[in-house]
Amino acid sequence: MKNYFHNLNKKINLNKFEITYDFADRKEVLKNDSLINLYSPNEKNLLVPDVEKVEQYIKYIAGKYDTFKATRDFQTTGLGIARVSGGIYGWMTDVKSSTDELVKALENTKTVTIKPVYRLEGYRRETNDIGNSYIEIDLGRQHMWMYKDGQKVLETPIVSGDPTKGNSTPTGTQKVWAKERDRILKGATWESHVDYWMPFDWTGCGLHDSVWRSTYGGSIYRHNGSHGCVNTPPSIMPTLFSNSFYNMPVVVYDSNTQMVS
Repeated sequence: MKNYFHNLNKKINLNKFEITYDFADRKEVLKNDSLINLYSPNEKNLLVPDVEKVEQYIKYIAGKYDTFKATRDFQTTGLGIARVSGGIYGWMTDVKSSTDELVKALENTKTVTIKPVYRLEGYRRETNDIGNSYIEIDLGRQHMWMYKDGQKVLETPIVSGDPTKGNSTPTGTQKVWAKERDRILKGATWESHVDYWMPFDWTGCGLHDSVWRSTYGGSIYRHNGSHGCVNTPPSIMPTLFSNSFYNMPVVVYDSNTQMVS
């Protein structure tokens, strides 16, 4: 009987607080039944947070809000919408750590706003997690643009990876994950010195200056393209480098094959 009244009082108290997950322009609110359902009786028949139920809830919001390797409809410069899949940019929930955090919040029974714990983070958390500061690369047009706070910083022709030799630059929503100066880039049969190096995926591709080239754009990339990197005019790289930042989205697509409108 004692445990019955304990659980009854517990349920009454559980209706007095709520837990809100903040996703910038969206929220997930746990309250009333949705919150109470995350508790179960323990071996003493007392209501406590149910770790398995909490983990399932965390997996649910991860599936709903995570954007790592997601497919995005991207508004291109001068064209329509490109559908861009994959890449290393985006948000990935740390399920175990987020489960632990929610269990603690359920034990505290206080109204609180929290965020998931992430293994990987993007630049913005809104529905449009790319935001208005990004680098855009169209392999079809062999052209690159940089935008910062919605304003165009630069645009330039480029030379991307050579598809005729199996070296196509990977498409996807990538990110600047490092910025380095005075680097020697090496492959199995080659090496090149660059003044600026900004890797954007995990296969070795990135943005760098290319003093060995005098012309860019057009169809140069076919038969005389790079090993996968985006060769950029040396006069452009200082501006690109200084205006970029860690985790800046790099959207790479091919307007010849990926336009949907």
